[in-house]
Amino acid sequence: MDAINQGIGWVYVYLDDTGAFKQQRFSPYEILPFWRDEDYTKLDMVVRIYDVNVKNANINRNVNMLDGTAPVIAVPAPRFYDVIQINDGKTSGQEAGGYKTVSGFRKVN
Repeated sequence: MDAINQGIGWVYVYLDDTGAFKQQRFSPYEILPFWRDEDYTKLDMVVRIYDVNVKNANINRNVNMLDGTAPVIAVPAPRFYDVIQINDGKTSGQEAGGYKTVSGFRKVN
C-alpha cells in the first residue's frame, strides 16, 4: 500500500539468528535513499530517520534519530560539502588528518 499511497515502499528482508526468513516494513517518510544512478534503478544505501520519545526526569520530548544510533543534530551549513578529501593522517601531505574541500565543491545545505 505504501507504494500506491506515497510513491514508494520499503521492506527490509533478512535472516534472523536461527536462519528464519524475516521482514520489516518501514514508513516511506522515514527512509532517505541514496541512488547510484540517475534513473533510480540501483540503490547504494538507505538511511532511516525517525522520532523517538525520550524521557529525562520530568521532561518528555521527541528526538530525531538516525538509524537508531544517535540523535540528529543540526549543524551550520558550512560543514557539509558534496566533495571532500579525507586525510588519513599517515600519507604524505595528510599527516594532520581531518578533511579539506576539493576544487569545485558545492555546499550541501
